[in-house]
Order: sequence, then structure tokens, then C-alpha cells
Amino acid sequence: MTEHVSAFFAARGLEYRPHPDLVPRSLTALRLAELAREHGLHSPFHDAVMRAYWQDSLEIGDREVLRRIAATVGLPPAEVESVLATDRYADVVEGSTRQAVAIGATGVPAFLLAGRLLVLGAQPEGAFEAAVTQLGRSDLAAPVD
Repeated sequence: MTEHVSAFFAARGLEYRPHPDLVPRSLTALRLAELAREHGLHSPFHDAVMRAYWQDSLEIGDREVLRRIAATVGLPPAEVESVLATDRYADVVEGSTRQAVAIGATGVPAFLLAGRLLVLGAQPEGAFEAAVTQLGRSDLAAPVD
């Protein structure tokens, strides 16, 4: 499996070096992602967390790692510390998780395309191309609320 995933990443010019002995603990990173969203920095924060885990083999549950990432993308240090010291945004993350489970997401990755079509797992490009084609069909069910 690792060789397949490594080849998939390499074919797209991406590095794949997750730490072999770490299972990511992402709740704190997800809570900080919500802070980043409020500051219009969700995409750069998300990308930096993904790079830290997938390329740099860092523990994305480690608060020092997250502090460095937050500083790199420009999150206010006092607000970062507030999130780290409390359960701020835990309700948002839990709500998102409940919503994902309710629409059928059973693991990660899971992609909800156009609010209507769920693609589960790390699928090949052809699966996404087929999903986009299916989205173009008029008989697809209405969007999920």
C-alpha cells in the first residue's frame, strides 16, 4: 500500500513521507483551522498542516508544531493560545463530524462534491472524473442541506 500511495504522490509532483510510527491526533489542528477560517487563513493553514504531516513527518497534534504553523500563516498568537488553552471550536469540529457521518462519510478522506455527491476514500482521478460527469446529469438528487 505504501508503495502505491508513494507512487501516486510522486506522479503528481508531491512528497509522501508521513512518520511511520505516528497516528495523527488532529483535533487541536482542526480547532485551530476554525480560527484560521475566521481570519480568512483557512487554506494556507490547512495546506501547512498537510505539508507538516505528509511531507515533513511532524506530529500535527503537537502544540509546538501547531504554534509554528499558526505563526507561519499569520494567526494572532494570543488567539492561538486561547484555542490551545480551551476547548474553543470543539463544538464546530464535532458538528462537522456529525454532519459528515450523517451524509455517509465513514473515514478520511471523504469528498462532498457540489454538496450532492459523496466520494469516499483516496480514489484515482478517474473516479473523480466520473463523479463530475455524474454531477452534470439532471437526474442527480437535490443538494444535501
